[in-house]
Amino acid sequence: KACSIVAAIELSKRLISDHKGAVRVKIRDSRQVAEILMEEMMYEKREFFMTLNLNSKLQVESKSVISIGNLDSAPVHPREVFGPAVRRGAAAVVVAHNHPSGDPTPSPQDIDVTKRLIKASEILGIKLLDHVIIGNGCFTSMKSEGYFGD
Repeated sequence: KACSIVAAIELSKRLISDHKGAVRVKIRDSRQVAEILMEEMMYEKREFFMTLNLNSKLQVESKSVISIGNLDSAPVHPREVFGPAVRRGAAAVVVAHNHPSGDPTPSPQDIDVTKRLIKASEILGIKLLDHVIIGNGCFTSMKSEGYFGD
């Protein structure tokens, strides 16, 4: 019983220190998103679709893996993309996925998914800041490429 109590106390300390001591990164641009995710995503042999969930100050609160696909696709639906953001009370999200080929040029499917996510974000009131595609040491910002229309 003593071991269980000690373990519970230690777990509580870790949870408290993780929240109070955490330094949150503020997202200012797509380059910063790429820097956060590039190392993790660029050498994957399958497509990974992820979100960064942000608070109202655009600081990263959490990261979520939404889908792990195959060599050239990772199926996503707005409900899976925005589900973690809704549960965590996020004010904004940035979505990102990798292209295992190394070429971050948006595919027609990437463009279609981005348009659907923009519509869903407007309905939910959770701002979609960007869709970043990670390649081999390079990236494409769909917002910078004009796919967000603003």
